[in-house]
Amino acid sequence: MNPGSGGNVFIRNAALTPVLPAELEQNLLPDGDFESGNTRPANFFRVNAAPFEGINIVPSPAFLSGCRSLELHPKAGEKFTMESIYLPIVPGRKVNMIFWAKAEHPAVLRGIINFSARIHKGGKHLYASANFKLNEQWQQYSFRFDVPTDTAAYPALLDRMAKLQYNLSPAEQENRIFLDNIEFRIEE
Repeated sequence: MNPGSGGNVFIRNAALTPVLPAELEQNLLPDGDFESGNTRPANFFRVNAAPFEGINIVPSPAFLSGCRSLELHPKAGEKFTMESIYLPIVPGRKVNMIFWAKAEHPAVLRGIINFSARIHKGGKHLYASANFKLNEQWQQYSFRFDVPTDTAAYPALLDRMAKLQYNLSPAEQENRIFLDNIEFRIEE
């Protein structure tokens, strides 16, 4: 594909609005149900691979709601990592990662809430993770974490952002993992 010669892009009348407290209590991950009509996820991409390699939005294999799901298709022997866009967090509050998943073959999916810094570098790297055993049936999974307030130890908390990550360890066989209704919430 040849896009042609370069050009100029102008952005006018851009505006930023703060996230209201009531909005923080809702799902902060847009299109976590994958029903927007996109063929590729708008809010997730691969890490250390082509951005959408092995990631597709597909007709849902018998999910409880909606007609589309996110499919992860790791190859045999491949380490597979996918991460989200940056999502807001509030130090001192809880965050909760909630999702539904199933696998063509049993697998262990590692869910990570990664408080990686964009601006405030240094200190300790804060992240929280949990392993989820997937089988051939849809199940709901969740992982809650208390976000610390110690910005001296974890300067990344000053960015007030985190990413969701999903990792699959190298497996002996190809697999197909399906995710749906992914949510990220801030709780009291």
